[in-house]
Amino acid sequence: KNLESIISSPGVLEIEEQRLFKGRTAILVSAGPSLDKNVEQLKRVGNGAVIISVGTALKALLRHGIKPDVVVAVDGSHKMFKQFEGLELDDLFLVSSACLYPGIVELFPGRSFFFAGGNEILDWLSPVIGEKGALAVGGTVAVSAMDLAFRAGAENIILVGQDFAFLDDGTTHAADTMYDGVKWQ
Repeated sequence: KNLESIISSPGVLEIEEQRLFKGRTAILVSAGPSLDKNVEQLKRVGNGAVIISVGTALKALLRHGIKPDVVVAVDGSHKMFKQFEGLELDDLFLVSSACLYPGIVELFPGRSFFFAGGNEILDWLSPVIGEKGALAVGGTVAVSAMDLAFRAGAENIILVGQDFAFLDDGTTHAADTMYDGVKWQ
């Protein structure tokens, strides 16, 4: 279902070749519980840095009046639509794997950049539609977001909410995320 968007949209290769974040600081925002502690500091950043949000952290940022420059999403599950549903997304750009849930892609008309990684569909299509570029993939979307910052030339990359842990009370994610209230038992 994403084929038309993939064909008509640029890929991350364009971001990489133009080094769009060259010399800038990139702040990669994930949805770990420490985001709650740092969200007020993010408000003070303003235009001083490129803010890259993973999909899970997007609602939390927007509810605090922080508009990221880019949101990165990779998951093909329909459950991920909750991360974007009902949000004002007009000024945001999406960096997406080819297999992202199509309903999310539709929310970013003309503002999507696709990448290969973890799914062979773009490798298969590249001879026909052109090279879109690739990003690293791993156990978390933050791997792709960090690779984006690196490839786009960010001078410094700051991680916020990238906890790889939970709080003493078992809280796994920041408030206002789709996992708000989830506790590790």
